[in-house]
Parts: sequence; structure tokens; C-alpha cells
Amino acid sequence: MTNPRLDADQLFRRALQDTNLNAAGIESLRLRFTRTVQDFNDYGGLTDQTLPAAQAQVEERLVQRLRLEEDLQRYPQIREEKIDRPIFVVGYSRTGTTVMHSLLGEAPASRTPLFWESTFFSPPEGVDPASIPAQKRAADRECQDWLDAIPGMLSAHPYWDMGAITPIEDEEIFSVDFHNAYPTHYYKVPFSPLDTTAADPLAAYEFLKTFLQYRQFNMPGKRWVCKGVFHQFFLDKLWEVFPDALCVWTHRNPAEMIPSTMAIYTLLFDAITGSHKHRDTVRSKMLDSIRSGYDYVLQQPWLDDPRVVHVRFKDFIGDQVGTIRSIYDKGNIPFTPEHEQRIQRWLDSNKVDRHGKFTYSAGDYGLDRQELMTLFADYIERFDLA
Repeated sequence: MTNPRLDADQLFRRALQDTNLNAAGIESLRLRFTRTVQDFNDYGGLTDQTLPAAQAQVEERLVQRLRLEEDLQRYPQIREEKIDRPIFVVGYSRTGTTVMHSLLGEAPASRTPLFWESTFFSPPEGVDPASIPAQKRAADRECQDWLDAIPGMLSAHPYWDMGAITPIEDEEIFSVDFHNAYPTHYYKVPFSPLDTTAADPLAAYEFLKTFLQYRQFNMPGKRWVCKGVFHQFFLDKLWEVFPDALCVWTHRNPAEMIPSTMAIYTLLFDAITGSHKHRDTVRSKMLDSIRSGYDYVLQQPWLDDPRVVHVRFKDFIGDQVGTIRSIYDKGNIPFTPEHEQRIQRWLDSNKVDRHGKFTYSAGDYGLDRQELMTLFADYIERFDLA
């Protein structure tokens, strides 16, 4: 029996009917959307039962992207916005990137991309601020649906309890433009992409710039603080689009990071696909992927670029305020008493175990600490992570 399939052409034609867009002018967008849908069809597990919800979610993501495109054409001055000296948090997940992102974003003169901003579009806040509360309410409902679909996610990643105003990863923004398939946008599609890197990183960064321009249009000027768990592989492309960006690269001992990452991926994709087979898949694919990733980045010239600030997880967790102050000193950015106070308030209000402790071990994946220490000895030595 053949599994049901999503019809990319039909979905695109139907979504386009409600816009004033010319199909010929957005051909590259259509091709990316078609490729994404093709991946869902070829590598997902659609059934007659899951197809309606999956189709509705995919179509909604397309509708929102087309609304963004209409706004970009309606207000061409959006693309003239200057993105000045942004900060990018880079490094694998479970290395402190979320807390780093949030604390850097607590500066009064900074802002982070938020969940509602990547989920619902039109009109932009700088054009019609009165429309934003409704967009945030819709994003709150979407976030709750996502959490309901992934039992245990709040213990693994408690920061999703912020709902619409949860700071998000850049990979999620790439997904808006169909450069990848990020699970918060496609949790109703039974699909498990362990790798959410963009197929064309430079094009993805160009879209990210457009997204930031869109969100800051007619708004008070603030420094963007962004975060991506795969930026470390593409810093040359990132700097091609954001040449004055400061990159804060977090490092954690892989013997601690890898079991945590494997556990959250297993939780996530078991729930999305309705299966319980991802533990073996995650172990076999992720370990090789992370090892090859370190092999690559350890050879890159940007490892010692002055635009990169390296931060060890253990140092950051031991002194968050001091670490942020040091980062600002290296980036020649003023660190204010108000920012320090806001950091402390954030830490006091966001205890990591507030939704219960997320438990996991290397043994769950047939690994042991010494094996991981040996496998990643060069990386551990390079950044003194033992």
C-alpha cells in the first residue's frame, strides 16, 4: 500500500490565490517549498490519519511566508534597514546556548528573535502595532499545541514556558523560508530530520537578514542577539552577510553534551513520529555527525578570528554575570548596571528544574564517559574542557 502524499503544487496554487503575488517573482521560494514537501513525502511517515493535520500545518506555514513576501513588496524600504553589530551565539545544542542567548538579550539596548515573530506575519509591528497582541495570542496557542504534542519537553527545555515570547534559534527562522524543516514549525508532520542545517547557508543568512529588517522596521533601534546551533560550520557565510557580527561560541565537554543532546532528540522525534525507534537512530547518526563536525571546525581559520569569543560551559555556569561582562569587554560593548540587574532577575525566575529534572545518561545509548572522552580528546584538549 502506498502512503498518502502531500501535493506541493496544489498547496502552492491554493495559498497563492489569496495574495497579490506574481508566481514568477517567487519561483525560488516555490522551489524551496517543493523540496521541503518532497522530503516530507520521501522520508516522513505520513498516513491517512496524520495527513490532514500535516497538510494543514504545511499550508499554514506557506500562507504565513507569502504574507511576509507581500509585506516586503508593499514596504520596500524594509530592505534598507541596517543590522548594526549583531551578536550571534554559536555552538552545539546543550552547551549553554539558550541561557547565553537569553542573558545577552536581557541588555536594555538588545533584542532577540521571538517565537511569535517567526510564526505569524503581517502586518509588521512597525506598521500596525495594534495587530501584534492577536499575533502573540495565536503564537501562545501554537506553542501550547507544540508542548502538548511533545510530552516531557518542558523538563528537557523549560524555556518554552515563555510561550509566544520564547527566544528562538536562527534555524527556526531559516525554516520560515523553507531552507530546512524545523520541528516547532512541523511537529504535526511525522518527520525526523536530525540535521536542520540549511541546504544553501548563504541564502539562509540573507533571508535571516531580511527577517531581522522586517521585525525592526519602524521600531526603536536595538542590537540583535541571535543564536544558531550550526553557525560554527558556516561562519564565513555568516560574516559575508553580517560582517560586523560578534560570535559567542560556547563549548562543553562532549561526554556531557552528547548524551543530553541525544536524549532531547529522542524525546522530540519519538513524539512527532509516534514511534519509539529513535534511540538507536540517534546514536548511530549523531555520534558520527558530531565527530565529523569537530573534525571540520578544528581546521577552520575562523576558530581564531577576533570576531569570535570562546566560552567554556563550566566557566559560564559558574559566573554568568562575569562571563557576559567579559564578552562585552571583548566586543567593546558597554555593560550596564541595569543589564546586570536584569540578568539576575532572569536567573532567579528561570530555574532549570522548574518543570522537573530531565534525566538521561550515556548508558542509555550504549556509551560511557571514557569512550566519549577518548573519541573527542582533541576537541577537549583544544578548549580545556576536561
